[in-house]
Amino acid sequence: MAQREDEIFKALADGHRRRIMSSLCDRPMVAGELAKLVGLAPNAVSFHLKVLQSADLVTVKREGRFLRYGVRADVLEGWRSRVNLLFVPGSDATAMVQTPRGEPSRVSTGPPVAPSQPLPVVNKSPDRTIAEDNRLPTQLL
Repeated sequence: MAQREDEIFKALADGHRRRIMSSLCDRPMVAGELAKLVGLAPNAVSFHLKVLQSADLVTVKREGRFLRYGVRADVLEGWRSRVNLLFVPGSDATAMVQTPRGEPSRVSTGPPVAPSQPLPVVNKSPDRTIAEDNRLPTQLL
């Protein structure tokens, strides 16, 4: 499961692929439609669709001479649920991570440990406002 999650993280690390996935969440489309919608060349969209397909995030259905791409909602939702468990402070979920020697290790994803010394305060200019948004990037899809 961890390898599949890593493939999904890698596939969604690219902004173009996230835009393609977001567009496909609305409805299945052919590569030409996606290219116009996301503003990429058709061959670039095809490249990104192959990456998404190898991560098992999209389905492909042949319709005559066209390929219609759609989102694998079950895979995406399963991954989103796992991500939510991994990054929610105080959750009881644990994640498998690789130690420097390559040995698997169980790490708690509970609340972070307080630092021994307080962190330095960084003065922000008054014209810059940082909005607090508790949503994960996966919730924006």
